[in-house]
Amino acid sequence: MNGAPTMRAHSQQDIRAADVDLRVISHAERDRLHGRACARCGAPSPHRPAGYAFAVGRDGGRLGWPVRVCSNCPTSGG
Repeated sequence: MNGAPTMRAHSQQDIRAADVDLRVISHAERDRLHGRACARCGAPSPHRPAGYAFAVGRDGGRLGWPVRVCSNCPTSGG
């Protein structure tokens, strides 16, 4: 997995902080990857672009997802 840390399922941390394992992804993490929730805090109404989160696919490859954050969270950092 390219040496990047992998996020465990049901994590409440910034989704951009570590690679998400798509084999064990939670509903909350899926909402963050799809832009339905803030990448940082999980708030349901994100509206600003905030870079990319990365997920690990079944074959071990990394997939980049454009993510969004709410108005209360910074667009960078983890």
